[in-house]
Amino acid sequence: MTKLQSLKYTINKLNVSCKKSITLTKQMKKKSLKKSIQILNEIIVNRFNLSNRKNSKKKNYAISSQLKKSNSCFPKKSSLVFLKAIKNMVNQLKTHHHKISEKSILDAYYIDNVTVDRGKKFLRKIYRAYGRANNIIHQQCSITFFIKAYK
Repeated sequence: MTKLQSLKYTINKLNVSCKKSITLTKQMKKKSLKKSIQILNEIIVNRFNLSNRKNSKKKNYAISSQLKKSNSCFPKKSSLVFLKAIKNMVNQLKTHHHKISEKSILDAYYIDNVTVDRGKKFLRKIYRAYGRANNIIHQQCSITFFIKAYK
């Protein structure tokens, strides 16, 4: 069998925040599958937070003071979705390469690009007393992973 050079994996109609997914994609671009799995596991365990500030010079800057904590986030839900997607991609690559182990697949491939597209907006209302209502807007998104092999 020939070596698979690239893989495209798409997840549609996700109920995940687009803004937090975009901050995750910035951390995972141009990194090996092994490194991106480590980053996602650290985010899930709350050891690693992502900066939401637009003008931040350091992307992996961990903010320690209480005042600046509002600018950082722990995107747990989207990182769980990303982790599950990466594991599914590794399984697809395993079925293509029968004799190669999972560790060598994690080292041989990297995430070239991740695109997050906004989807449909859904409006829900919570009715309150005195004729008031609170609007809650949910937005779906679709995520596409592009994986390539190291040369």
